[in-house]
Parts: sequence; C-alpha cells; structure tokens
Amino acid sequence: TSFNYTDTANSEKTAVKDKYIIVVDYCTPLVSVGANSDVAISKVSLTDKNSNVLIENETSVVKTYENFDGKVDAPTLNYGVDYTVALERKTTNNPINRKVWIDFNIDGDFEDAGEQVAYESSASTTSFSETFTVPDLKNAFEGKTIMRVANSYNMDPNEPCGANSGVN
Repeated sequence: TSFNYTDTANSEKTAVKDKYIIVVDYCTPLVSVGANSDVAISKVSLTDKNSNVLIENETSVVKTYENFDGKVDAPTLNYGVDYTVALERKTTNNPINRKVWIDFNIDGDFEDAGEQVAYESSASTTSFSETFTVPDLKNAFEGKTIMRVANSYNMDPNEPCGANSGVN
C-alpha cells in the first residue's frame, strides 16, 4: 500500500490510499464421498445479457475438487449488471442440488448477503442456469475474486467450503 501525504493550509496531515493489497486465503472445499461422474459438474459457463460468453469451462475428468485459479481468464463484471451462470452434468441417474457463490466483497468467504448467486434444489436435470445481478459498489469491491460452483447429491449439504457429497 502506498500513501500520499499532503500538508493542508491548517498544517493538518491527510493520507490518501491510492493502491490496495488484498490478501485472501480461501478455504479448500471438503468433499465427503468419492467422485461420481453423474453428480460431477461437466461444464460451467457465464454469459452477459447479450449472450456473450465470458467463461466456458468444460471437462470430462471427474474430480471431487478442482481449483482453476489462473487457468480460466477472469471476466470483468460490472456493478448493477445482470449475468447468467449455467452448470451442466453428463447424466441424470441421481438427484443433485447445485449452488454458485461469488465473493463480491473479496473478504475470503461466501457468507455475505447476495454472494450465493444461484441455487437449484434437488433435481434430476442435466443443466441449470440462473441470472444474477452484480451488487453496487457499497456491497462489492473492485478487484479479482472467486466464483465457486458446487453440486451435491440430492439434499445433502452443499456449502462453499464443504461438506459436499457425491455417490459412489
């Protein structure tokens, strides 16, 4: 962080913060049961109101957890604008619930109001999408943050840091 110091006419000193350092250590989600291709996420996409694709990440590898930090280009989202997030899976043998969170205020958690941007209750669908609005500046912070997506079996708990479960 750097500060600019200025002497005012009253000989008072003021500090203006012109650079920010954000150090956030996100939790690693706990997945309680092994990977299952039916419950696993196969594709995540994020589009703007004009259907321009901002993120599209598709995988055929089934893992209990994958961190794509630095592997997926982060789009610029604008305050007060609507975006649509979509999740897919390959099969529908088991019911699942899905959630998506974005840490808008970059405080290292997904617990603040409005940070859960999408939720699908227990369903046997291959795809799910939901539109959300980025909060205004008073409820969001400018900078790179994390979007976390998760599927969990039926009505099992589905939290941004776990425990999330699959079915073997």
